[in-house]
Amino acid sequence: YSRIKNKGLRMAVVQFNRLSPINFRKIQKIAKGHDIKGLALFARTNINLYKITGDFEYIKESTKILRFIEKRSLKSKKGKHCWSGHYFEVEMYKSSLSPNKPEIISTVMCGQAFLEHYKITGSNSSLEKVRDCCKFICEDLLIQHEGFELFKYYEEDNNRIVYNAVAVAINFLHESSKVLDYPFPDIIKTCDYIMSLQLQ
Repeated sequence: YSRIKNKGLRMAVVQFNRLSPINFRKIQKIAKGHDIKGLALFARTNINLYKITGDFEYIKESTKILRFIEKRSLKSKKGKHCWSGHYFEVEMYKSSLSPNKPEIISTVMCGQAFLEHYKITGSNSSLEKVRDCCKFICEDLLIQHEGFELFKYYEEDNNRIVYNAVAVAINFLHESSKVLDYPFPDIIKTCDYIMSLQLQ
């Protein structure tokens, strides 16, 4: 797949593989990957179980998962912690996704997990990840759109704005602002704009 240069052919291969009753991944012995967003949810779930039970084993499990997530960070490529939720190349009609292309949802979900971990443990390492996620969102994804500050889905996508992804990012930035001293954009104005679109 990675050797195919024609965009249309790449899209066709993806859709053929998706719709085929035959599992070509198994035939080609393609190893299963780890879903970063799912792991972030497991990390937060363990923290919530600790809050309910008081059993510190849940914090240990959450910490273990977060260490794994940290190893999948794209900081070495981007200079700050951020994540891609894709472990193979995906060609779509107007864009493409890649394990080397960080995007807003995966970064937010990982950031939320590290934020919850920080609130419980006071870990400076987790707080550093939260700060980096905020920096990635506010510095690399922030754009001006019709007079409002919104966020792109990923860096290279100059035109596509996914409004529910913007809403998820706003929530994360708001929660992060309670523990971070950082020059956040006017997220209240952005939130009002997003809400107005839901009423149209």
